[in-house]
Amino acid sequence: MTSVVDIAGMRGDIRSEWDETKQHDVLFLLTIRPPDQAELALMQQDGAEPHPAEKFGLAYVRGCEVMEVKDEGTVLTIIACAAVNECISIDDLLCWG
Repeated sequence: MTSVVDIAGMRGDIRSEWDETKQHDVLFLLTIRPPDQAELALMQQDGAEPHPAEKFGLAYVRGCEVMEVKDEGTVLTIIACAAVNECISIDDLLCWG
């Protein structure tokens, strides 16, 4: 798995965190699909408070180990090995909560 991170438009503190990424670091990649206003209203029916993962639209989580980092100025190319259990769905996360 290869990810490309463009750090050009990031704040200095966030950019320096990405600059510190090195071999064998563990990263978590998130798929976020924020709900629209109508979906959010449905989640809050009857005064119920949605699980934070639902509220913010967390769909999947994938963990990986960094195998190599190529620093090309403002672009980092991260080559990583995904874990055996590649993706965890939102439904699985809610079971843990």
